Amino acid sequence: MSESERERLKRLREKQLRERDPGPGVKVKWKGPQAAKRESLWKETFGVLPRKVQGAIVGGLFGLIVSIASAALIPDPFGWVCGGVFFLIAIGVGVIVGNATDHGGYMQ
Repeated sequence: MSESERERLKRLREKQLRERDPGPGVKVKWKGPQAAKRESLWKETFGVLPRKVQGAIVGGLFGLIVSIASAALIPDPFGWVCGGVFFLIAIGVGVIVGNATDHGGYMQ
């Protein structure tokens, strides 16, 4: 390819880029290969589970926190029993709420 041909193609490319440029008044969100939108890792892993299971996990985590707190605040055997009962109740409530949101029940 001759030097004049390269210059002509370079000018043509610059002209095409200038014509397609929206200008300084338009805000461009992404440029380049990052434009493909991707969900977060949390949504990819937690979002594929059924709502019933998601509710059970959230309820279980909440119940575990309350169970540990009750075991620390209430005297020895009674604190662990109350915490364990609350843990199971929290999982059950999580399953019920997850099931209701999954099937378009009252929670939607």
